[in-house]
Amino acid sequence: MQVKSSSTHKKVVVETFAGERLRGYVNPRQMDREAGLEFLDAAGQLQELAWKDVKVAWFVRDWEEEPARPDRSVFLRRPKLEGLWVRLRFRDQEVLEGMIVNDLLQASPHGYLITPPDLSGSHQKAFVPRSALAGMEVLAVNPNRGEHRPRRRAAAEPSRQPRLFAE
Repeated sequence: MQVKSSSTHKKVVVETFAGERLRGYVNPRQMDREAGLEFLDAAGQLQELAWKDVKVAWFVRDWEEEPARPDRSVFLRRPKLEGLWVRLRFRDQEVLEGMIVNDLLQASPHGYLITPPDLSGSHQKAFVPRSALAGMEVLAVNPNRGEHRPRRRAAAEPSRQPRLFAE
């Protein structure tokens, strides 16, 4: 079946637990499929990968720039991005840190969409299936900077200087 990639399909590199690195396209809106990851390979063949076989699906800018793995799998210091800073431990004991949204309504029943620590490379986001994980730990909560209430300042003392123009 030949399927043309549309703008809704994003470039990905899918890592499997068998050690394969598959290049292709996925529609991010189809990540909630019960059966698995619907994947359009570079040859235009539609495949379905079972969630239990997928380790991580990396959303990349370009396949040619894409190294085997991101340069860093952990943050060097506390990230400034909004959301939950998490440490994911895969079934093969590999560790990956990332940021996920702090909104349970956006959580997928099949996995987590994370922002990886190294944003300077080709890897933009990663989808990690729940079945790929042995554990997940929340390291910190980074609140939305725009929703902070302004701090109250101490009440200013009334001025003892008389006003020039009385109102």
